[in-house]
Amino acid sequence: MNSTICRRSSSRFCSLYDFFRQLDNARMGKMDFGIVKIKRIWQNYHVGMAAYDHCHSPTVTSTLVAFKSEVLEFTENPSTQEAWDILHSGGRLFWKLTGIPLHLMAWPTVCKHSVRYANYGCIRSSRNCEGKCCSL
Repeated sequence: MNSTICRRSSSRFCSLYDFFRQLDNARMGKMDFGIVKIKRIWQNYHVGMAAYDHCHSPTVTSTLVAFKSEVLEFTENPSTQEAWDILHSGGRLFWKLTGIPLHLMAWPTVCKHSVRYANYGCIRSSRNCEGKCCSL
């Protein structure tokens, strides 16, 4: 084991702040979800959802229809991914009714929409993209 924990100091003992900062830096290089990547996911998600909402106004009725559609998809083909999609669409309905953004808890769906938007400018699958709201 290396006797120096801190790179800045030759002392084995350094501040906890330095130790944890270095630990986080080491982990960031090995982890898929570093701070920069999470920030990029959030940015792509929010821009993509704004573009989608621009041409598909998120009314209570439209979000209820989307929620019902996701439930129907789940009953036809049950999967974990479809369950996350139900949480996301149900969360958007809850957000519309209460102002609480519950849909953001559906992280796998948030990531899916973010990746889609980053790859081809639409949060919907290439199969379902209508091609009319892909940009603001």
